[in-house]
Amino acid sequence: MPISRDEFEHDPSESVPFGPGTQPRTVLQFLLKHPETAYTQTELADATGIQRGSLGTVLSRLENHGLVRHRDRYWIIADDDRLASVSAASTGLRSVAETYDDDWYAQNPDWAEDFDPGQDAWTPTDHDSSTDTEDEG
Repeated sequence: MPISRDEFEHDPSESVPFGPGTQPRTVLQFLLKHPETAYTQTELADATGIQRGSLGTVLSRLENHGLVRHRDRYWIIADDDRLASVSAASTGLRSVAETYDDDWYAQNPDWAEDFDPGQDAWTPTDHDSSTDTEDEG
């Protein structure tokens, strides 16, 4: 059965699972909290609870998508507009939760763990933000 060019070009093994509780998300959340600090794999494993053997694969996949960078033994969060958007949304939700402490957020302290920025798997096609679609309307 023939497939489209898009199907041909998209390799599911290149997707980064980004849903709640996934290892890539755990690493990104940690690095987003410390954007000015680079860590070794051992330090990241200790901080995130991810086994060092799994962490190397996670970091490589995140690097392939431009979400983290590394030099020598050290890894750091990349400067990426996509990450800034996720971080800003999360910060905004936390601010609402702190301001309105008698609402749902206050009654459900684990809400941030369930926060999903919109996709369970993230497969960016390009690291250039110029490929983003324009707003309709």
